[in-house]
Amino acid sequence: MDASQEVFLRVFRFLPGFQEESEFSTWIYRIGVNVCKDMLAKRSRRNELPLEIPDDEEDYRTAEVADESYDPQTLVEQADLRESLAEAISQLPQQQREMIVLRDIQGLSYDEIAQVLCLESGTVKSRLSRARENLRKKLLQSGNIFGISPSKLSKGGNTDAIL
Repeated sequence: MDASQEVFLRVFRFLPGFQEESEFSTWIYRIGVNVCKDMLAKRSRRNELPLEIPDDEEDYRTAEVADESYDPQTLVEQADLRESLAEAISQLPQQQREMIVLRDIQGLSYDEIAQVLCLESGTVKSRLSRARENLRKKLLQSGNIFGISPSKLSKGGNTDAIL
């Protein structure tokens, strides 16, 4: 009920900004999805899930796990990463920035992006691919990710460093 109320409030609030470049139902659906994702994220941040550990007597006891989401080091690293990513995205050409924002940040499908930008779906995919590659290069240049050559991968290199 809270989610549906929030959807209707957002639709009412942002209705003047609706540009009719997509179907009205698609626009409302996207708002609904975003509201639900926001609510689920808030709920998961608040809840603590207990872990049950078998005891010596075959009973179960609950282990308390530290919440590291508010760890100062983690928060600083996340803020730095967000800042670096935002900076790299801002350096992209407008067309590539649009692709990254619509697909990877707003979560629109290829067809929805094509509809919004009046493009073919294949064009959206190729432009998004170029935008992601350009973003990867900018992050490599700024030192925010590290590249690995294919030969290092075959010798047991760190595959976690690949974007």
